[in-house]
Amino acid sequence: TDVDAIRQALGYKMLDVYGISYGTRLALTVMRDFGKNVRSSVIDSVEPLDVDLIAGYIPNTQRVFKQLWDGCAADAKCNKAFPNLEKTFYDTVDKLNANPVTVKASDFTGQDPTQYDVVIDGNGLISFLFNSFYVTQLIPQLPALIYSAHNGKLDTIASFTVFYINEDKTISLGMYFSVNCQETVPFSSLDKVQAAANGVPKQIINYYMPGNAGEFDLCKQWGVKPSPAVENQAVKSDIPTLVMAGSYDPVTPPAYSKGVADELSKSYFVEIPDSGHGASLSSKCPFNIVVAFINDPTKAPNETCVKSIGAPKFVTTATIGQ
Repeated sequence: TDVDAIRQALGYKMLDVYGISYGTRLALTVMRDFGKNVRSSVIDSVEPLDVDLIAGYIPNTQRVFKQLWDGCAADAKCNKAFPNLEKTFYDTVDKLNANPVTVKASDFTGQDPTQYDVVIDGNGLISFLFNSFYVTQLIPQLPALIYSAHNGKLDTIASFTVFYINEDKTISLGMYFSVNCQETVPFSSLDKVQAAANGVPKQIINYYMPGNAGEFDLCKQWGVKPSPAVENQAVKSDIPTLVMAGSYDPVTPPAYSKGVADELSKSYFVEIPDSGHGASLSSKCPFNIVVAFINDPTKAPNETCVKSIGAPKFVTTATIGQ
């Protein structure tokens, strides 16, 4: 409603809607409720209304981790430099949980030059790996960074940890819970979360389960009423829509985006094979596809450049910020 009120205040007849991550849920809702005022839509790294996001956190983490293990194993140079990557990672998680390491580090971007004592335990390593799939340019370096951690070299991971913590300051937890406690948590349950985690490595479950369970307890105290059932139903629309996904997305996997595209009669689905979360901003290729689509939403995207991207080009030496 706010989006359409802004449209009216600015005197626009129609909108082109562009949403990433949570913004896709907002975009889909605008398409559903004010579709007559939407000319086209671009939704990237899609959060479907009808998907149980709470139950999906743990298996989605496992999915993207496996994507990395398999991707490295399929790359001859990566597999030779970093064999048994999955076992090496979980062995290192166990080692660091038993004996955390403290490293002095600052934000690698230089925006916060303060030197912090950064404590890296196994859960911190899991968190680092998960968050790094939001930074597409970092994905090719992840096998090397995992092996560096295994060998006791944690400076780079500590620097990124400071960066990720600083990034967390830009997130409004109040808004997050005000939305999720209405639109997501009422349609999930702790039983569903536990069932979805079946078969996932214990290290991931031990890290994520307390927080996932805590959302249900917190929402009981948050003071918002559950949303109507429509907020848990797939959006159907004939608005021309470009739907994007990154193969290495840790939180909204390509299957989410593809499922939404299947419900939209005039949609085009494009998956970027080397991208993490926020595929449309990962390189010039996907962003140019977005621009071309908004210029003419009636034409199918030209995916020639996507075919030339391929899987991540893993490197044998990690260079911070590169």
